[in-house]
Amino acid sequence: MPDLPCVYEGEGFGIVEDVGGIPGLEEIARALKKGSGKKYDDFCAWFGSITLNLEAFDKDDMNFRLKKLIRVYKEIYEYHYTPTDRMVKVLNREYLGKGSRG
Repeated sequence: MPDLPCVYEGEGFGIVEDVGGIPGLEEIARALKKGSGKKYDDFCAWFGSITLNLEAFDKDDMNFRLKKLIRVYKEIYEYHYTPTDRMVKVLNREYLGKGSRG
């Protein structure tokens, strides 16, 4: 098996897609930090999580996801497998008691 990429250090949650670039991500971060209000409720509904923390960084989790996501994406896109519940949980970070995307 080829060597996989490995995370040695970092900060923050990681890449969040389709948020409107840096200004959109800053808006989300402000709303999540505030912890209440319409924007907070809207973003929690959009992410499907009330536990999302954009400041959290977990090196072990990142390395786990690198290992697992490569396999999940390969099975879905190269082998055309229908995503299993387990694959969806990995994609949404629903494992190890973390809750949806958190």
